[in-house]
Amino acid sequence: MMAGVRRQDPMRLHLAEVIFGLWCASELCLILAKRSKSDATPKDRKSLGVILLVNSSACVPGFVAASHLHACELPWPKLVFGFGSCVFVLGVALRWYSVIHLGRFFTMSVAISRDHQLVDSGPYHFVRHPSYTGSLLAVFGFTLILLQNWAALLIILVPICAVILWRIHIEEEALLGALGERYRSYMRRTNCDNYPHRMHELVLGTKQGSHCQEN
Repeated sequence: MMAGVRRQDPMRLHLAEVIFGLWCASELCLILAKRSKSDATPKDRKSLGVILLVNSSACVPGFVAASHLHACELPWPKLVFGFGSCVFVLGVALRWYSVIHLGRFFTMSVAISRDHQLVDSGPYHFVRHPSYTGSLLAVFGFTLILLQNWAALLIILVPICAVILWRIHIEEEALLGALGERYRSYMRRTNCDNYPHRMHELVLGTKQGSHCQEN
């Protein structure tokens, strides 16, 4: 662990490291196993590589902040650890439930299959991007577990949230272009439409006509 970061119980820290390793391994399996089909039309615009780069790069300044900005340490470390653990488990569970429910239509890179269909059941009935939501919850929870520093939390989460919103913008353009009115109808049926729409305008400076589920 980086010098200066708040010391934690060795057993809890070891458990966090093991869980993190398993989490990274599961994401690597998704990257290798959930590639787009050869007959699919690629629409990724290299966003997967950008996401991986931003995710890894954001951790470095986050650790630096946690090691130097001690005034930003969160109180009640045991409570923060417990809360962060719950959020992390919830996030990973939501992501994998979403991946499994979407089945063959889930791919790590943005691509449109010839037989692409709308899936609006399961978690997609309530949230258009439950897999991304799960990922962000997992990052939030694990940062709480490991660093317990609100400045480090912001430094890590802000760029990751921004790149995820950009990726959502790419996916929604591709899916709307392929499926048109079905996604507009899905947008109208989704209660969470207004929030991502406003976030797109704020972060990306663009206006969307529709929002679609992820690949």
